[in-house]
Amino acid sequence: MMPRRVRRRGSAVPAGWLAADVVLVLVLVALANWPVRPASTPASAATPSAVPSSVAPVPPGMGPPVEFRVDVTPASLRSRSQAASARGDVLTKVRAELAGRGLTGKQAGFVEVFASGSKDEIDACVQSAEIVLEALRSEEPATFGRAAGDAYWGGRGDDLSFKIFFYN
Repeated sequence: MMPRRVRRRGSAVPAGWLAADVVLVLVLVALANWPVRPASTPASAATPSAVPSSVAPVPPGMGPPVEFRVDVTPASLRSRSQAASARGDVLTKVRAELAGRGLTGKQAGFVEVFASGSKDEIDACVQSAEIVLEALRSEEPATFGRAAGDAYWGGRGDDLSFKIFFYN
């Protein structure tokens, strides 16, 4: 006759269930603290906004923005035959605008350039605004060399608009 095996009730089985319960509680706590993303709204097929919808506050250490328009066609900045002349015109007009406001030599902290054009030319307009930003940084390093900036489509029209924040 074979010896009969007796199963002892040990603490291993309850400890296993206890560990499983602890893991389950930790998972629930982790899920409860998981960051929730807001439900995404579908992109509308409406006309894109020319200017960001919310007005950003003035960055710390900077004064209110200086805003003005320059009558240079954004498309001319991308034209091989007109680019150099258009770039020079923009720089001359920006310098004159800043001199008229007594801001020559003052350091800009942030620059927004808006290039106007039709809805079909949004990407091209943003490219023109980027060309202007690069020109400002390279040709006027004392004023714009260390300035952050961004390029935007400025809505319908055929000119450039500027919003420049200078350090106090």
